[in-house]
Amino acid sequence: MAKLILLPNLLNPKSEDLSFFPKKVEEALQQINALVAEDEKQGRLFLKRFSLQGRTFRDIPIHLLNEHTAEGQIEDLIKKMGEETWGVISDSGCPCLADPGFRFVAKARQKGINVEGFCSTSSITLALMLSGLNGQTFSFWGYLPRTHEELKKRLIMMEKLSREEKMTQIFIEAPYRNHALLEQCISILQKDTLFCIACDLTSPSQEIMVQEMKKWKIDSMNLHKRPAVFLFQAK
Repeated sequence: MAKLILLPNLLNPKSEDLSFFPKKVEEALQQINALVAEDEKQGRLFLKRFSLQGRTFRDIPIHLLNEHTAEGQIEDLIKKMGEETWGVISDSGCPCLADPGFRFVAKARQKGINVEGFCSTSSITLALMLSGLNGQTFSFWGYLPRTHEELKKRLIMMEKLSREEKMTQIFIEAPYRNHALLEQCISILQKDTLFCIACDLTSPSQEIMVQEMKKWKIDSMNLHKRPAVFLFQAK
């Protein structure tokens, strides 16, 4: 009977600290016939971290599923899976959270395929935990609009919702655009809104800063090409 196993990945790709993985992940890897990943290099790096009992990290087929994968290609992967057991990973953190793997899980569930999974570190939830912002009511928005006008509309709407519902708002950006996004947040959000940036989570260079928007400056943190999660809570 076909089975899909959702496997967590490290947030820091350079780390060799396997303590972030649940103990049963290595056991689950012995079952898989193939791995679904966003990128083959990252997939091989993930497999290389574990003992595969008679197989090497090169022996397990990797099938790509990323933002460019069409629906028809997902259907083809489901057919190729047959009665096998496949694993699913994200490049970073938990699969299906801010990750295209959810599309494969949705299709598998439509086909009656058994889905299992392991929880581990997610940059989204870890940033929320470390921020001290409201963890009872929160919303994750993924990537915000790129154009200034659309971004302004979205941030104003998010801030209004945050104020009315006491809700923490969470979003991300491509690391090379971190400074540009911060600059626009400074100009758009209310001065008393609490704003947090969490960078390089689980890395030695991890840094979390929380302060009112009026105290933020472009050079408050070095954000250059650092993976970051942005959070805010309006008053």
